Amino acid sequence: ATNGVIHAIDKLIIPALSAKTVIELVPSLFSTLDLALVKTGLIDVLNPESSKIGGTLFAPTNKAFAKLPTKVNAFLFSAAGQKYLKALLKYHIVPGHTVFTDAYYKAKPDEEDSLLAKKHLDLPTYLDKKPIAIDIRNFHRLTLMTVNKHTPVSVVNVPVKEGVVHLVSSILIPPHKHHHD
Repeated sequence: ATNGVIHAIDKLIIPALSAKTVIELVPSLFSTLDLALVKTGLIDVLNPESSKIGGTLFAPTNKAFAKLPTKVNAFLFSAAGQKYLKALLKYHIVPGHTVFTDAYYKAKPDEEDSLLAKKHLDLPTYLDKKPIAIDIRNFHRLTLMTVNKHTPVSVVNVPVKEGVVHLVSSILIPPHKHHHD
């Protein structure tokens, strides 16, 4: 070729799956999340055809839901608790900001993408843009990601069509408003 470069590779390059497909393909990790996304109608938010802006999903595992008291889970998955379940799930979605442990991409073209020199980010979530705090620490070859200073990310950097998925083993709780009388 005279107008390009050919690279020889020894592995098959497979296109990224959608976050929805990843969740559906691993029920041992995500059956509760899958059910929650379907019950709340948020499964469509994870459709790559509906969103071309990228994003980050902090996907709670089955163990994360199991850490909640039984009565809380029963309430969240009841008709009365559905709006609270939806709010909880929305807080796990960061639209327009794709955060890997070593790179950060924004949806707005006027903003600059970057390699992560900054190790702390406060980003708006799908829940009324309530912020989520992400901290990334590098210790030689070990990289740790923490959400809201207390929740460790158990598996980082799962690339998907819409951006990236990080697995969390605890449910992220959105900040609540304090009312002063």
